[in-house]
Amino acid sequence: MYKKIILTAVLLLSLMGCATGKLYETPDTLPSQRAIIRGFDHSVSAWNWHNGKVVAIDGKTVVYSIFILDDFSYNIPVLPGSHVFTIKSTFNKSATLFSSQGPYEATASIQGTLAAGKGYHLNGIIKEAAIELWIEDDSGKRISYVVTPDYHLATPSLITSSN
Repeated sequence: MYKKIILTAVLLLSLMGCATGKLYETPDTLPSQRAIIRGFDHSVSAWNWHNGKVVAIDGKTVVYSIFILDDFSYNIPVLPGSHVFTIKSTFNKSATLFSSQGPYEATASIQGTLAAGKGYHLNGIIKEAAIELWIEDDSGKRISYVVTPDYHLATPSLITSSN
C-alpha cells in the first residue's frame, strides 16, 4: 500500500517537473509596473451564457487556483508590452429550457499591447454562425483585432480544462 502511494507521489512530482517551463508566472514587479488582464462572463441565465478566459500568455499556460470560483473575472498580472493571449470561450446558443444547442467552445490567439498600470479584459459576441473575440481596455476601447475562430461542441468534463 505504501509503495503505491510513494510511487504515485513520485510520478506526480516528475510530471509537474516536466511542465514547469511552460507555465505562466506572475511578474515579480510592483503592481504599478504591470498591467492586468481578465476574462469576461456575459451570462443571462442557465441556458443563455457566454464567457471567455485567458488560457495562455505567450505560449505559457495560465493555471487557475482550484479555490477561485470565477476564473473569468480573475485578474492576471502581465508585464507591459506586446503579448499573444490564447483565449478559450464557451457559450450556449439557445436561450430556452427545452431546446439545448451546445454548449460550444472556441479557442483563439489574439495579440495585444498592454500598458503598465492599466486594466484590460477579453470580450466577445455571438453572431448567427460565428463568434467574435477581442481585447479591450477597461474604458471599452478595443486594443486588438477582432478574431473569428471556428467553434465546436464542448467536450463534457467534470473538471474545467485550462486549454
